[in-house]
This record gives sequence, C-alpha cells and structure tokens, in this order.
Amino acid sequence: MQERGGDAGGPSRQSRLSARSDHRSPGAGDGRQWVISSAGVHERRTLDEQANGAERRATKAMINEETGGFELRFKRLLDAPRANVWRCWTEPKLLEQWFHPPSWTTEVKRLEPRPGGASHIIMRSPDGEVSDGVGVFLEAVPERRLVFTNGFTSGWIPSDQPSAPPLMTTIIEMSDEGGKTRYVVRALHWTEEARKRHEEMGFHDGWKQTTGHLEALARML
Repeated sequence: MQERGGDAGGPSRQSRLSARSDHRSPGAGDGRQWVISSAGVHERRTLDEQANGAERRATKAMINEETGGFELRFKRLLDAPRANVWRCWTEPKLLEQWFHPPSWTTEVKRLEPRPGGASHIIMRSPDGEVSDGVGVFLEAVPERRLVFTNGFTSGWIPSDQPSAPPLMTTIIEMSDEGGKTRYVVRALHWTEEARKRHEEMGFHDGWKQTTGHLEALARML
C-alpha cells in the first residue's frame, strides 16, 4: 500500500515443548486444545484465551518506543473506537473517504487485508497528477495491526523502485487507551537516504492531515 517488534518468559516457558498434540479430548468440540509440557502435564486453553494472548503480545510490541533501522513514526490518540478505526483502514469505501491529501481523491482497486493479500490504491489530484500505489499485505491482526509493503506486488513479485515514496514497509498499530484509540504509524525504509527523502516529502504533515480525516470519519460510524 502506498504512503502515506517476546514476552519475558521464565524457565517454565523456555522448557515448554513447542510441539502440540494433534489429539483432542473425547467429545472435544468446545474450541479447546491440548498442550503438552515438558513435565508431562496436559493443559487446556480455549481459542479465546489464545487470541487474548496474541492481543497482549501485540499491545506490548506497540508500547516499545525504541525504533530500529531506518524508521519514521507518527503517533496520535484518536477520539474514536478502535473497531471503527480498523473499519476505516480495511473497508474500501471508507478508505476512499480519508486516505488522500487535501483536494485529492482516492480510488481503491484492490484491498485484501490478509497475509499475501493485494493492495492497489490510486490517488488523483485536481490538476491530473496520479499516484498509483501497488503493494501487498504482510500481516493483518483484526483491530490491532496491519503491515504492508510496496516492496512486493501480488504473488510476491519484487516491485520496481517507485518515484515517490521510496520502497518501505508500513506498520499500522492501534490499541485501547482511556476509552480512545492509541494509533501508531511506522514506516521502515531500506536505507537512511530513503528515510530522509520520505521525511522531506512531508511524512509527518501528511499523516497529520489524513489522520485528522480518519478520526472524524471513525467517530461518525
């Protein structure tokens, strides 16, 4: 898509076998799985419990303020429900309403928010300038995290170097905070030169503008 990091487990965690039993308890149909530990004790965890664990790990990653590599970061606390913010990112008709510079328009050709899913978004200015963004999703954790890149296209075909913005991976993270949504945008670049060029193109101002539109739309849903 175009422009716009484990738990500190103790010894018991490290000693746990990575293999899981493929067998379920008699009559299991309640969404539970058997997990084999090195002590030979069988534990049962519901699918909901597993999902909650994934949410906690995602939230922990979000609050890590360290930046690695050639990164640009934008953060804001949105006065809108997290579920609505997610919808604005993953529903084409909603994305078209906010994801563009002022006076531009957006057309979503393809939007498949799943690992390997395609993204094709075209932006048009009033004077006819066109920005054609093609990419692929790398990760999608509902209402938590989106990761996409313009470094590949659908089918994992390497992209040509775009004129603007540079090749990068973008991470969108969202979490609940005081009844609002903590919203984080991270852009990871191949080189420091690319990071600086992207920043000079208006990374922070651009995301500030579009995020204002995103917040307003998410509040109305």
